[in-house]
Amino acid sequence: MENGNEKLKGSDVQVTLSSPFLKWLDNFWYHHKWKVIIITFFAIVLIVGIVQMIKKEDYDIEITVATHTVYYTENLDSLEGALVGLMPKDINGDGKKNVQLSTYKIYSEEEIKAANEAETDAEGNPIIYADEAYNKEQIKQFNSYVMTGECTIMIVSEYVYNDIISRRTDDAVLTHMSDIFGDKLPEGTTPDGYGVMLYKTNAYKDLDGFKWIPDDAIICIMRPFAFKQQKGEEKYANAVEYFKNIVEFGQ
Repeated sequence: MENGNEKLKGSDVQVTLSSPFLKWLDNFWYHHKWKVIIITFFAIVLIVGIVQMIKKEDYDIEITVATHTVYYTENLDSLEGALVGLMPKDINGDGKKNVQLSTYKIYSEEEIKAANEAETDAEGNPIIYADEAYNKEQIKQFNSYVMTGECTIMIVSEYVYNDIISRRTDDAVLTHMSDIFGDKLPEGTTPDGYGVMLYKTNAYKDLDGFKWIPDDAIICIMRPFAFKQQKGEEKYANAVEYFKNIVEFGQ
């Protein structure tokens, strides 16, 4: 005779869905669970994207740096501080001045060779600082960014500068210095007139934030390709004013 108080075995327990709603929910999940999972996934991605857009900082201006050097965090922080100090005004009117630095590490073939032969390890093997595949990818990304028309002020190596200049057809990619300074061109203006040697500026000489940049670097400014965009002309005018502040610092 079985004891009435004996505990039932797990196999003897059966859960029944007495509620009509629970029955409907179980049936719905059985037939539509993958639809629910997929919709939930995309909803989460959309929500995260919206939150990131809301939190994204609105920068006054982007400045592009493309040279043959390693971008250490402390150097970039120092450069950013110097650039903020040279900004003539709060461009977007949000109560603070800030810049966004877009950096690209780009070498010519000669610069790659020199960088990778500069140091060796304990066994005499060269310490690789410049990877060719990565260098090609950086060049590709930089060229894509330049062609968007979003780029304004740039600090680039001589190699990168010459490559930009070589793209000229009927119209130059860069703004000529005479369009900004008139007949009185700043010291260090390149022979073709589309840039200024950075090391010739007082900003480079006097501000520590610039001194880590290679001395062949050239500061230049893109022509206003983004005029069709809202406030395109205003954006370019602000960039020109800022460019003049950097080049004419200390004069």
